[in-house]
Amino acid sequence: MTHRNDSAERRGYQSLFFKLFIVLLGTVLLTYLAFGGFYRSYWNENAKIESHPNQVHYWGLVSAELGTPPDTLFAKRLSAELGIAIGIKGPSLNWHAKDFSEDVWDILGQTSAVDSVHLFFREGRLWASIQKGEYTFVYGSRRKPAVENLGRDWLVLLVFIFLAWLLGWFTLHRMLRPIRDLESGVQGVAAGNLDVRLTEKGNDELAALARSFNAMTASLKERLRARDQLLMDVSHELRSPLTRMRVALEMAEPGSAVDSLKEEVVALNAMVTEILETERAQSDLGGLKKHPENIAGLISEIASKFSGRTPGILWTQPHGFPAVPIDPERMKMVVRNLLDNAFKYGKTSPRPVEIYLRSENDTAVFTVRDFGPGIPEEDQRLVFEPFYRVDRSRSRSPGYGLGLPLCKRLVEAHGGTILLSSQNGHGTEVTVRLPLV
Repeated sequence: MTHRNDSAERRGYQSLFFKLFIVLLGTVLLTYLAFGGFYRSYWNENAKIESHPNQVHYWGLVSAELGTPPDTLFAKRLSAELGIAIGIKGPSLNWHAKDFSEDVWDILGQTSAVDSVHLFFREGRLWASIQKGEYTFVYGSRRKPAVENLGRDWLVLLVFIFLAWLLGWFTLHRMLRPIRDLESGVQGVAAGNLDVRLTEKGNDELAALARSFNAMTASLKERLRARDQLLMDVSHELRSPLTRMRVALEMAEPGSAVDSLKEEVVALNAMVTEILETERAQSDLGGLKKHPENIAGLISEIASKFSGRTPGILWTQPHGFPAVPIDPERMKMVVRNLLDNAFKYGKTSPRPVEIYLRSENDTAVFTVRDFGPGIPEEDQRLVFEPFYRVDRSRSRSPGYGLGLPLCKRLVEAHGGTILLSSQNGHGTEVTVRLPLV
């Protein structure tokens, strides 16, 4: 479980959705930084330059109104009414209003020229200094007190940013939904479901991709249908000649050549039967005839026919096993094919083929295991495909690669599942699960 969670977490961080969201977020932040840098390096300086004549005129009028020597009572009242900071220095006078910063005098250094306003920024305020006679007047623009509405403003800002990111998240999630649907569709096709279809909505590239995917699956399904139909037609046509050949060979005099031909005819007849049974399992007219059956007795019946073969068989029939709704003849074919494969590939092993039957909840679980050479990992996902054989050379083991595909079709027609697991050098295990109800 921990491994799955770690994989899902890594996949989340490596997903296209997450990468696009990070790119979008980074783009927004870089844009804000660019605007902030532009404003700081250009706009503030321009504002200071352009407002300089107005500042000179305004602060000149205020200084003239304060008089020489300055009227500090009037200055105090003016500071309170306008919300500005005022500081005055002169002969035997060093006065400033309540909201004045003492370190401003250190920044000024030398006093400004007479009637010339010197502008500068300090602590988020615009300051102006002007010399009138022997007195230096310093004015600071109005500002909001440091703690006034600060918490509320920050909360509004953070809520707005969160809502903006949330909107971007859901927008990207909605835009990339076709990609997630495409991933599910590809997994469905990989599992053999060619009926999967994607929603063709919109006219963008993703909608075009969905249409191409649907066209591809429709084309694949039609080609496979045509292939299966051809196989079924050919199989039907082969049955009659094969029957006549078997009759003719039975009437011929025994001999090595005749016996060899008989074996080949039997093998061809088995192949034709498997092809036809595979198609019948999917046909409405050739469907299953299910009824409750003693599956343990059915397995014992088939297993008894393999008892004399190498490397032997290990099977103990369970008592009182519940009846399973199956088509007996079709299920015999499944058991026979699985045992035939197990003996075919496990004949060189010193350990016998093992058969297990158990019930899990509402499921009958039937397992056949051999201890042969096993199946390479790259071949395991293809063993249920028709005509696919792990052995590239037919001389090693007889067969046409139709046994497991037939088992898969028949088991799925019963509403069950079939699973193969194998390790090189440790044999192969095939597990069939059938519903008890």
